[in-house]
Amino acid sequence: MEEGLRREQQKEVGAFGWASKTQPHLLFLFSHMSRMNGKPTKRTLRAVRRALWHAFSHARPLRLVPVKGKPCLVVWVDASYETRQKQGRLGYEFQIVEERDLKDLSILGEENTVAWRSKRYDRKLASMTGAELLAMRDGVKQAFLHARLISRLWGASPKVVVVSDSQPLLRQLTSRQCTADPQL
Repeated sequence: MEEGLRREQQKEVGAFGWASKTQPHLLFLFSHMSRMNGKPTKRTLRAVRRALWHAFSHARPLRLVPVKGKPCLVVWVDASYETRQKQGRLGYEFQIVEERDLKDLSILGEENTVAWRSKRYDRKLASMTGAELLAMRDGVKQAFLHARLISRLWGASPKVVVVSDSQPLLRQLTSRQCTADPQL
């Protein structure tokens, strides 16, 4: 492994990390790219440079708009799962919206995104649903901090809505199977 290649890749990944600080849609990709720093190759350096070009050419900086009605905190959770290693990558994002906007979540843009996180979960997981459950758990834990801040700023406790795209997880939560299945 060339030392020059390692320095170059770390520099490029560092720049991409700064881009992900202001563009939440890049965080999952940054989290994946940073795993390549251990054993850089010309191919991984090229991939990081392409990701940087994408971040530059499709820049979507944060936008905050006034919330005039009753505020709500929307917690978006998601996960990816690697079958071979039985490891997951968790991600969650927090957004402040007006309560009336909860009727149709598909119209919500990226405005008022206030915090986000993506991390690798080293614990062995049995399934994708388990990874989604852990992402939801971590997102809900972090939601209390943001909900408390919103209640201090607006003077009222916000409604907290957790959104996941995992149908198996939602079915298990409604059937209360999550508490009964230790393999999850």
